[in-house]
Amino acid sequence: MIEIVYNKPETPESSNPSMKLPKNIKQVGGTNTRRKIYIEDYVMSYINSLAKKKSELSVGVLLGTSSVNEGERYLFIKGAIKVRDFELGEGRIIFTENSWTGIYEDINKYFPSLSILGWYVIMEDLDNLHRGSLEKTHIDNFAGNEKTLFVFETDKDLEGFYFYENGELVKENGYYIYYERNENMQEYMILKEPKETVEKVNEAVHENHYVEAAPKKKDSSARLLTFMYSVSTFLIVVVIVMGIHMMNSYDKLSNVENAVDSLAGRFISGSEKNTESTMKLIEVGGKVYETASQIKSSSKAEESSVAQTETQIETQSESQIETQTKPVSVTVSVRTHTVVKGDTLASISKKYYGDESMVQAIMKLNGIKDANKIYLGQSLKLPNE
Repeated sequence: MIEIVYNKPETPESSNPSMKLPKNIKQVGGTNTRRKIYIEDYVMSYINSLAKKKSELSVGVLLGTSSVNEGERYLFIKGAIKVRDFELGEGRIIFTENSWTGIYEDINKYFPSLSILGWYVIMEDLDNLHRGSLEKTHIDNFAGNEKTLFVFETDKDLEGFYFYENGELVKENGYYIYYERNENMQEYMILKEPKETVEKVNEAVHENHYVEAAPKKKDSSARLLTFMYSVSTFLIVVVIVMGIHMMNSYDKLSNVENAVDSLAGRFISGSEKNTESTMKLIEVGGKVYETASQIKSSSKAEESSVAQTETQIETQSESQIETQTKPVSVTVSVRTHTVVKGDTLASISKKYYGDESMVQAIMKLNGIKDANKIYLGQSLKLPNE
């Protein structure tokens, strides 16, 4: 016979003020209870998936940790094991020796750090059991006031947690569902349940999970586009500034040319009065000229030089913009990685590329829409950097 160590009297527990409660939770029912029950979303979704098979009786064990703080008992349910060798006789559920053998084997394999907190029953109509049979099964296998029973009656769509008090099972007012990564429960379902059950549970978890994932690092493509945009904007500003400067220079040259034409006109009209001995020096723009022709020739040379400089700057700017905005051609070759326990897309990216920057590239190459949705044994293609 297998000794059921969970039937031994419970030892008093001291208060645990350092206990941390889950932050991302969903309340079901009321809160006026002497015990606080927190059940992880994967576990709850797994039980709900079994409840959808309305005609099938399902029995299992609930696993997790418990703590006491300020006089209140806290139960954190983190796993559920389906009992596959129970018997239904004399109008009640019977845990056999084989039942407990299978339970302990699964605990040691999938949930070695968790303790038994109670059990669950999913059936179409509880009236099919004899009155008081659930209490009898509970006392025989899960003795103690702090062991719980979760009941899901599928024909009435009724469910809730119960505790044994004063000779009967009393229903709690409510409980909490909390959300966190539960790799042990995922592994258990993958190896113990049909593929379609695992897929339905994963879909339900992702639909229920209202907490946004942590901000991801920008991938290399996004960083490149941001850099190119910044450079292009800078070059455009530079071109505008140079254009304004050249327009101002052109205005100055136009003024010089007008002054030269005016002076030249004066010299031509008074050429008969001017001789080499009476020629006056003329100052224009800080430069001294002897004749009007020298002034005009010099101004045209400066204008030609400025126009040439403007053409060179525009040609150089266009060349730089074209170079900076030229599309980047990337040739991608792939390797593969087989998902093992504990893998995430972030850890895979860090393993092969040194950081998490390639998560989006891996998702795109493998057609993954949700970074949290990968499975054990899945083959992932890995792009080169």
